[in-house]
Amino acid sequence: MTTLRTCSDDELVCQYCEGCDRAFAELLRRYETDIHNYIYLTIADSDVADDLFQEVFIKVMRTLKDGKYHAKGKFKAWLLRLTHNMMMDHFRQEKRALYVTNYDANQQILDLTPASELPEDFFDDQEALYHQISLCVEDLPEAQREVLKMRIYEDIPFKEIAERTEVSISTALGRMRYALINLRKMVRERNIAPV
Repeated sequence: MTTLRTCSDDELVCQYCEGCDRAFAELLRRYETDIHNYIYLTIADSDVADDLFQEVFIKVMRTLKDGKYHAKGKFKAWLLRLTHNMMMDHFRQEKRALYVTNYDANQQILDLTPASELPEDFFDDQEALYHQISLCVEDLPEAQREVLKMRIYEDIPFKEIAERTEVSISTALGRMRYALINLRKMVRERNIAPV
């Protein structure tokens, strides 16, 4: 018997479109952490980030129900693109500066710019920047640092993080949230990068 957890994303999309709300709950379970972290790392205001997170999944529900998503085995890529587009719409509407981590901004530059057109010291500067951010991570309180490293560096799901650290999932999520808040604060105070 096939369970929802073993279904592909496209199978879950089909089941949801046929009326199985549990299929959507499984899609949400798979991607809510990635989407929430992506939004939270991009938008400085946590309340706005939470609102936008909810708007993204409401939009996903409507798009799927309206039959506007065409399954091609790339649901996660589509979801990330939709999230990115909704964040851009938010910034256009609010006419506010876009808060992007230096890593994301520089990665976009690398993706679009031939290496010959980058400043000679670009890669040296990047190495120094990442080193400074690593020092900030090491200065986080131990519980926050532990969760952040497991989630960001090792890509461990929050359920497993909670088990390893012997806390509830909500506590693990809270530690991650405060780790990001404190990391942003340190980066700003140390003039490392605009966050």
